[in-house]
Amino acid sequence: MRIEIIHHQRNAFCNISAIHPADVKHYAKSLGIKTKTDRVEAHILARYGREREADWLPWPPPPPEHSHLEALIRRKQAVETD
Repeated sequence: MRIEIIHHQRNAFCNISAIHPADVKHYAKSLGIKTKTDRVEAHILARYGREREADWLPWPPPPPEHSHLEALIRRKQAVETD
């Protein structure tokens, strides 16, 4: 599912970057933010993105074959659990 969303965003000409969660956690800590709600985290991510955008490299999506392999793995796991 996540890969399909990424491919959709890339097709919509959106840049995608992968961010290490620990970096964002340390960033929030440096701001003195201790509250952890979805709303607060969304604001932290947005602020982090605005401040650090120039440092990011675009994340290259996996090749289309990756989606096919994921589907095969899911099918195999479904057969094994039945």
